[in-house]
Amino acid sequence: MQWKELSRIPRFLPIEQVFKRFSAPKFRLGKTNAYYMGNGFLLGVSREQFRIENMKQIEFGGPGQYSIQVSFFAKRDELCSCYGISNEMYDFESDLLGEPFQISDNINIGSTFEQVSTFLKTRVHTDYYNEGETSAFVKGKFQFCHIWIQWNNYELLFFGRSKKSKLSAVHLSLKERSVW
Repeated sequence: MQWKELSRIPRFLPIEQVFKRFSAPKFRLGKTNAYYMGNGFLLGVSREQFRIENMKQIEFGGPGQYSIQVSFFAKRDELCSCYGISNEMYDFESDLLGEPFQISDNINIGSTFEQVSTFLKTRVHTDYYNEGETSAFVKGKFQFCHIWIQWNNYELLFFGRSKKSKLSAVHLSLKERSVW
């Protein structure tokens, strides 16, 4: 599996078709709507097809499981932390799940927050850009999880507070396409 191929999956493609092309998933992540495909890659699914009209979600088509997101995590502990699962429950390949690769122009797994932020802020064709940090409520108090950059249909995750933290996970919200 490669990021370039997975990122071309159309939104709302029945997951059976995805599995037929790329192979069946290794396992489903608990009660989440995500399947672990191997080598750090995940397929996020929705039980309904939908569109947004006037700030409301309008469901269409029948119930099923449809592709909606592709993700990559370089490290097992970061994946488990984000999905709130115990890594002992699943048969991951190792602590390091996948090799670094290029996500988009000048954005690679392993790029620093500062490099990615500087590059994206100077781009002319950025439709959407935002950055922040995520915390989780654990044992009665909030704990830092990661910093992130949202850019167009990407969410880039950096597991550290420093601007030198390296990009090690990405979520891509899939786009609708007529041809796959």
